[in-house]
Amino acid sequence: MFQLHERLNSYHYHKCIILPEKDVLDVDIAGKGRISDFRRWWNDLFLLSYECDKYRGFYSSSNALRMERYRQFRKHKNCIHPLSKFRFFWDFLILYVFVTNKFIKRLTSNFLYDQLPMQLFLLGAFLELIVFAGLYVDIVTGYIDMDSKRVILSRKKAVLNFCKKKLFLHVASAFPLHWFMFLRYGGNVNCGLCKCNKFICALKIVDIFSLFRVIETSTCWSRRRYPKIKESLCKFLRIGTVTFVTLIQLTELSDVFSLLMFFNNDYVDDESILSFRAGLKYGWYNVGNFLFFMFDIGKMLKPLTRITQINATVERFVLDKLFSFFSFLLTYVFYAWAMVECFSFLTLVISAESQRMVSKRKTMNALQSLQVSDTLSMKVSDYFKYKSSALRLTEARNGLYVVLPQMLKNEINLNCYFNIILRIPLFAQWPIPVLEQLTIMLKRKEYMVNDMVTVAKASGEGLMIVHDGVLAVYSNYNRELGHLIDGDYFGALSLVTDKEVYMTYVVAVTNSTILFLGKMEFRMYMKNHPQLFYGFELDLKQKYRDRARNKEI
Repeated sequence: MFQLHERLNSYHYHKCIILPEKDVLDVDIAGKGRISDFRRWWNDLFLLSYECDKYRGFYSSSNALRMERYRQFRKHKNCIHPLSKFRFFWDFLILYVFVTNKFIKRLTSNFLYDQLPMQLFLLGAFLELIVFAGLYVDIVTGYIDMDSKRVILSRKKAVLNFCKKKLFLHVASAFPLHWFMFLRYGGNVNCGLCKCNKFICALKIVDIFSLFRVIETSTCWSRRRYPKIKESLCKFLRIGTVTFVTLIQLTELSDVFSLLMFFNNDYVDDESILSFRAGLKYGWYNVGNFLFFMFDIGKMLKPLTRITQINATVERFVLDKLFSFFSFLLTYVFYAWAMVECFSFLTLVISAESQRMVSKRKTMNALQSLQVSDTLSMKVSDYFKYKSSALRLTEARNGLYVVLPQMLKNEINLNCYFNIILRIPLFAQWPIPVLEQLTIMLKRKEYMVNDMVTVAKASGEGLMIVHDGVLAVYSNYNRELGHLIDGDYFGALSLVTDKEVYMTYVVAVTNSTILFLGKMEFRMYMKNHPQLFYGFELDLKQKYRDRARNKEI
């Protein structure tokens, strides 16, 4: 973005243009060597990421994004931004750690697995260290206040929020089972029968909280805006992961309660699965760990393969029947979840995409029959690739949206655009009801690459606000004067005058969306607020007179 000279007589001059273009890391970390590059890369990991798709919910423009990075680096450097690259990577890492550790605990804490490799126990202990490190990362990470739609980066407030909402769940899920096993058994930790006691059963019961952490961290797959097909695959991957971990946890609890019943009664029921498995391992056949592991996998996945045979269970022991029923019940829940996602995929992806492709094909056929130029046809084809075209198609062809009451449509516009118009300095002191009505009056316009948005010497039609994209400003002599990006605006003077004309050309550098406030609609509405209108007119005219006077000096 280029800085416009303060005395430049440009119709598009306003405060938003004269903002620093450089990132805070380029400004505050000088140098071009490897050490400087590494410092920029390292600090960039913890700052608000430009690549995050969720920032639009909290920052209205790329300028606001850049200013937030300045504020965090200079004021809250010791706090990790929840929308940073590191936080996104860490959520993925901690999810894989929990899933892997849950699988390892199933083997290392079960008395039926004997003489396992010591490396497996060491790996489990290392993963638990990562989980403990995750507690510190969670404490120093800022949080999102959903009520005010703001990102809080204060270290003190982040710690208080963590202690208030997440402390118990996160600490309980970080319970170091392998470390306690090493402390109790030492080098004999791979002895199977040594782990048949109430101490290990208590640790396994506490470990159930790690299941909730898997459910919480698995949301990282749906935080980025992937293409529709990839997004659906991520949702199915989350369902599969949560299902697998839940079945592991349920099987683990079944063994724990069977053992506790054995400790209480001093005998094992001959019809229980525990009796059968113990006989396989230490009695009749002395089955090895690998074959026993395959048997374990079959037992865990049985509810998934017998979803239509819930009454055809072979369990005879009461406790086994109870856990088998819970397994089938949870399996039905996960199948229903998967069916909902399948229906969502078919309706939102295939239907919407097919409608767009049909509309594109019909439009291209019509242009071909009209024998328009290839350049124009290519431009129309590019428009269908622009994300705003999908929104236009939904508004025009979606039956539910078409029949929505006008009040609901106005509410949608307010939620989408009110924050944008609220940040314009010209309207900073205006009453909220007036700004809400102006927001409802906004109209969305799309411009493709190289489209002419305004022409010099032409009369202004109203206020234009850049919603997304980049516009270039050119003088009469084709000299580039500056760039307008999302959040910038121009044409405010035309709201109160009829003879003012544009002094520059504005051309779309990228596919852009403009929010347009027509001057006639604005004036008709402002008849109800004459004092506000005349004050607005005087402020604008005084601003341009001052600039003209400074130019003469």
